[in-house]
Amino acid sequence: MVPCIIVDVSEIIPVTGHYVERIASTEALADLVARSEAEPIVLFNHDPWCGTSAMANEAMADVAGRIGVIDVARHHDLGQAVARVTRVRHASPQAIVVRGGRAVWHASHFGITARAVNQALVAARDAPEDAAPVS
Repeated sequence: MVPCIIVDVSEIIPVTGHYVERIASTEALADLVARSEAEPIVLFNHDPWCGTSAMANEAMADVAGRIGVIDVARHHDLGQAVARVTRVRHASPQAIVVRGGRAVWHASHFGITARAVNQALVAARDAPEDAAPVS
């Protein structure tokens, strides 16, 4: 686990963009995961008090896709719900690409770059429906 340097980055939340939404309930999480049947989505576990998460948050600003941002400092239970739904062990920061209701790619900490997430979204869009996860 990569240690986080605690800094006040509360003004950085959330990622900006047309397709970004805050996820603050299990119902909102379920709705977004259901949308992954039509198009790949990204779940982004973000801790606004973590410097590493702040850097990942900046990278996510350049991601071209639908992103659900979970503030895991405020909604720890939702971070755990993401782990249960995706079957990906919880980390923060963490980006998970979901297609057809299942995780097809994930990265955490310094593995979260705009390029990596965008490539994963393109691969998820272009892959056959029954393709194996690309993580």
